[in-house]
Amino acid sequence: MDGVISLSSDSGSEQDSDIEFVGSYSNEREDSVPFTRAKLLAVTPVLIDITGHQFPHARPKLRRRSSRVQSPTVEVIDLNNYHFPSDVFDSGRRPQRKAVARTSTQAENYCVDSSISAPEDDKEEDDEDFGQAEPLCRQSLSLVYSTIEESYPEGTLQLLSDLIQPRYYPPADITVHLLRGILLDPHSAEVLALEAYNLLMRTQKYHPADVSTVPWDWDLLTSVMSEQDEARRLRSESRCMLFQYVLQVLEDDFHFKLPILRLHLSIAKTVLSCDQKFRQVRDVMNWLLDAAKRSFCNSEDGMMQNREQSCNLKMLLILQRMLLLAMEVDRTPTCTSNKLSQELCNSLNSTAPCRQLRLLLLSTLESNLLRCKLLELLLDQACSQKRPLPMSFKLLLHFLQTSTLAPDPSDGTERWKRWDELLQLLWMLMLSYEEVMTGHLRYSITERFTLTRPPMWTQNDRVTRAAVQEAADAFLSRAVKDIGHALPSQTQESLSQLQHHLLGIRFQ
Repeated sequence: MDGVISLSSDSGSEQDSDIEFVGSYSNEREDSVPFTRAKLLAVTPVLIDITGHQFPHARPKLRRRSSRVQSPTVEVIDLNNYHFPSDVFDSGRRPQRKAVARTSTQAENYCVDSSISAPEDDKEEDDEDFGQAEPLCRQSLSLVYSTIEESYPEGTLQLLSDLIQPRYYPPADITVHLLRGILLDPHSAEVLALEAYNLLMRTQKYHPADVSTVPWDWDLLTSVMSEQDEARRLRSESRCMLFQYVLQVLEDDFHFKLPILRLHLSIAKTVLSCDQKFRQVRDVMNWLLDAAKRSFCNSEDGMMQNREQSCNLKMLLILQRMLLLAMEVDRTPTCTSNKLSQELCNSLNSTAPCRQLRLLLLSTLESNLLRCKLLELLLDQACSQKRPLPMSFKLLLHFLQTSTLAPDPSDGTERWKRWDELLQLLWMLMLSYEEVMTGHLRYSITERFTLTRPPMWTQNDRVTRAAVQEAADAFLSRAVKDIGHALPSQTQESLSQLQHHLLGIRFQ
């Protein structure tokens, strides 16, 4: 085949990159015979032998998008010496995303890029059915195994980045190597660890793991978090990537099993059930508290300090989401929240009083039910007069009237700060309790979505204006007696808003 032409429209716009016009012409007629297509999403180039033929000038006839310039051009490209990637012509294979063909006078500018995101008007491409996924064949993986045997991670990652796609998935031993052999290798360069993480997340996106194919176990997570040898200890960024991947696996599987009522077969049930694996849930809480403490550590190197704090905060948020899964995977959220809140409360009490730590932990909790129960325990411990009431707005007023927090070492002479913190905790308790009631969070996640009735408020939730005012006056009186002067205006404003919110709650 001596000569091939490729005809396409090109307005010159950066956005005009998808093929919209393809013309087919015959030299047996005086006029050319064009045909148009609105969009060709999964493009498969076709080579046509036109050796020795001549054609009249092509007159493209197509309906352009209104947002584009209406001046299409036709270019002829010499492809005699250009070789397309072999996979482009594999008729049994569909590309990961839309292949983008750009016409140019230089043949090497033609590209098929599977990593390019589809335009907004082509997002339906993401929902395209790629057919039944198949494992990568041994022939495709032969080079991958060679690079692994030669300890050449750069080659391994490059080959897998080309092979992993929606239609094909890697075998389990390859996924395990990406995780344990590259991401979790303390000697891996940071860029290699990041690329291994991206490939793991891509594999998880296209082919989510289940209980039988998950490439990690709890012993692996424990060893990573407990390693003390600096030579073998992972960088903070690598630990974050590991746990982000673990969280993605847990959540994907959880949300897949939830609609079909198979949470008892989920990965989260296997590793984070408070009924069956409470020791591992306790590990998550210990790691969570450790990450919270480390986020306040100071270092002489300011850049290193910011980097470490950022990693620890990310780890804290990841572990909070894992704790939420532990709350939801069992059928008794109330019992689970009681057990977890008691553990967290004991852990906080065993550490030196630290307002920053308490507020950070409480504000990042993903479960409103767990936050509500933990706040109830903390405020009850600070209460001078115990009153046997279930959680309710009446109990909240009792805390406002009688609770006094221990002073924080960082307060110095500013004793008003502990009263301001008390108001913050009461605000958190009130809002969390509202979410518990209106969202039916005391029911299991498989039951609550079928509940259409309004929340069942009790008599202890119906507070009077006089009771609210009495509790607020008692709070102000105790605060003034403690600090010797009136509270700052912003604290008094917060108290007024708390009163207003309590009186404005509508009970159906």
